Amino acid sequence: MTVRRPGTPVPSPPPTRWDTFLYWSGRFHQDDTFDEFERDYKIKVAGHLQAAKTALFADDPAWLDKLHYAITAPPNNLTNWRETQAFESWCRTQPENGKVALRRLWDEGIPVAERMDTFAGAVAPSGRPARIAETSFF
Repeated sequence: MTVRRPGTPVPSPPPTRWDTFLYWSGRFHQDDTFDEFERDYKIKVAGHLQAAKTALFADDPAWLDKLHYAITAPPNNLTNWRETQAFESWCRTQPENGKVALRRLWDEGIPVAERMDTFAGAVAPSGRPARIAETSFF
């Protein structure tokens, strides 16, 4: 056992990976171009998804076209469109099932973890998994 002498500073624990992540994310966020290159375009993509969501809940037949636009239109680089396109294709061949899956995911009255689980359950009969990247994108 090591005895610390009075007045000797207590050593700090080594930084965790979370500490390192927070440090660097703070540094990036302080950059004057952060919003321009990391935030603004994501808000634009979110607007495209919101248009698809609004159309879906309004039973607007254009919901699939709006979903396609949100997935494929620039500046979306948040998911690999080739993978997300498989979900869109499933929605086009089975639009009622696609609506059920997205309505479950987009139901803000349900906790997020439960929404993700019910979305995965609704997509499961398609024979393809609900990938976490596309689930979080939607």
